[in-house]
Amino acid sequence: ILILCQAVPFATSSDTTTTTPPPPPSTPLPPTQELEINAFVDVALGRRDMHRLEKVEEEWHQRPVDIALIDQNISLDGKDFILGTDIARSLHQNHFTGVACILTASSNNHAETLSQLTGVDLVLPKGTPPATVAAELLAALEAKRAAAA
Repeated sequence: ILILCQAVPFATSSDTTTTTPPPPPSTPLPPTQELEINAFVDVALGRRDMHRLEKVEEEWHQRPVDIALIDQNISLDGKDFILGTDIARSLHQNHFTGVACILTASSNNHAETLSQLTGVDLVLPKGTPPATVAAELLAALEAKRAAAA
């Protein structure tokens, strides 16, 4: 399981754009955000070393993760923002076969909207008990594998 939440950024950049709210999904992403999303996708797909965060040659690619658990609103140094749904969409565009789960503090109505977006397999509210999160993730993974078989 690969988990992305508010933590150390994957990519490094000297971009110092001003603080702005997260862009709508149709808005092109600033370079820093695009770098971060691409780095996350590379880690999830085994194309970037998970520990050193460096890209690896194709023959050294690791096995892709089965589950990507992604926070919906990720702040990069309080200046740039990434939406988890943008990461899920990019995973989907890169042929990710695992489960992309979005964690959100949004209302149930907004969570339902998020669950309909491309690449999102599951949306869970923040504060869901860990045992429930694990059960939901495993059920979604089993269902996705069964559908692909």
